[in-house]
Formats: sequence, structure tokens, C-alpha cells
Amino acid sequence: KNDQKMTLYFQGPYGVGKKSTAQALCHESGLNLLTVQLNEISAVESLNFGMAIRLAGREALLQQAALYWSGFDPLLIDPKRSLLKTFTDELEQQPGVTFLEGKKPWEPGAKLHHTAFARIEFPQPNSVQRLQIWTTALDGHWTGERSIELKPVANKFRLSGRQILDAVATAR
Repeated sequence: KNDQKMTLYFQGPYGVGKKSTAQALCHESGLNLLTVQLNEISAVESLNFGMAIRLAGREALLQQAALYWSGFDPLLIDPKRSLLKTFTDELEQQPGVTFLEGKKPWEPGAKLHHTAFARIEFPQPNSVQRLQIWTTALDGHWTGERSIELKPVANKFRLSGRQILDAVATAR
């Protein structure tokens, strides 16, 4: 419903399934997902930051979409802290579901008190999960004369699922 406000902060490294999870949740709810690169917007000095946040919210309403703010981390660093207040103030005014994506832990504290909030941590896959991802991604193409022993690879290289898929795509 549009009168309900919810912000989900998906925290974790690159490639652990944050955006895929947001897409799946939106699909189940019959919503589109509108992705905005928050780190790029916050880097433009001449831009009216608050207005940019409002315009993204308006566009999400028009598209019947949830907003996915990618690159939230820069707002947590001192030079951009004033933008964090502007961002959370604007977020408080926007209806619907909002996703924040970042690598660093963050809790809103006194901010977002009129919005349901949850931080969900997406950890790196463990060695067993990495082995499964490697096996699935390679789909049997690693056997034969040039057989690769995947268990040591999965143990040594602590990659996320997306990084493994990227490595396999590059190798192919």
C-alpha cells in the first residue's frame, strides 16, 4: 500500500545478492524497481541534493516502483554527513518501500522514526556455498583433461557469488 512506509537497508559486500533480493521482493509485490546511484548524485556539487531525492521519489510513484538507492556508504563519511540528514528527511516524506544498499553497518537512530526500518546483513558466502556456486557456474565445463580441483579454489578465494560468476564469464 502507498500509505505504508518501509525502508530496508541491505548491507554487505558486492555480489552477495542485495539487488537480486530487492528485485525478487518487488516482483512478488507487483512493483517495479527503480535504481538510483546515490553515490553519483551525492558527488555532484552543483546539484540540489534534496530536490534530486524528491524527484526520484516522484518518478518512483509514477512508475509504481520501489526505490533502490545504490551506493549509500558515501553519506556515512564526514564530508557528506550533512547530506545524510537531508536524505533521511526526504526519505521520511516518501511513501512506499525504499531499499538502501551499502557495505557499512548503519542504523538510523532518531532518524526515520515515521518509517518501518530493518537492516539486513548479506554476508560473504562460506567455503561450502562458494564451492556450490563455482560448481553450478562452471556447469561441468571444468572436467576432462584440464580438470580444476574446485575445493581449494573455493577455500582460497573468498569471493562473493557475483564475483565468482564474473570470473567464470571472464574465463569463458
